[in-house]
Amino acid sequence: HCDETGTVDRNAVTVRLDADVVPPVAARSHGATAACGLCGREDLESLVQRCAHRVVPQLRVSLPELAGLLDSMSAQQPLHARTGGVHAAGSVTGGVLRHVREDVGRHNAVDAVIGAALRAGDPPELLLLSGRAGFELVAKAVTAGVAVVASVGAATDLAVRTAEASDLTLVTFLGRSHGGTVLTGAHRIEHVTSGATT
Repeated sequence: HCDETGTVDRNAVTVRLDADVVPPVAARSHGATAACGLCGREDLESLVQRCAHRVVPQLRVSLPELAGLLDSMSAQQPLHARTGGVHAAGSVTGGVLRHVREDVGRHNAVDAVIGAALRAGDPPELLLLSGRAGFELVAKAVTAGVAVVASVGAATDLAVRTAEASDLTLVTFLGRSHGGTVLTGAHRIEHVTSGATT
């Protein structure tokens, strides 16, 4: 687990073949991960550069409001109610949950809800996630100009670093019983300091 300079990076693994090993002709010539898409330092740097001038919506929200929006999203998850086996993503604009999409893949649910919001002329200001907040989902939110991502599950280290570098508010472990944990961008969350749980 390290980059070219020898600095430990737990999100990247460098593999070098011995000189006598000849890779097959169809060998991949780019990095591969166990996740959907690419996850690494280079991707974070290029994302931050590409989105450096994005306009982030000016909004403030409280953890109880986020929990209420999560309840509203849960009420609009018929597939999950029937199967218990799908993820959901919700798009919030103007403090109102406007779109919810479900899919067996959480990445697909996020793509679908962002697409629905943009097609309807409701650029998403806040994104709700029914599962964990991985790098790819946070990157999609950054690219779409979202200000706040709130997830039911945990966040990966790279997701947190991406949110921090992109001025995105990231809230994890969202729920009525335990409030939530604000990892980045606490200035958008009412009455909370960075890293606090309420």
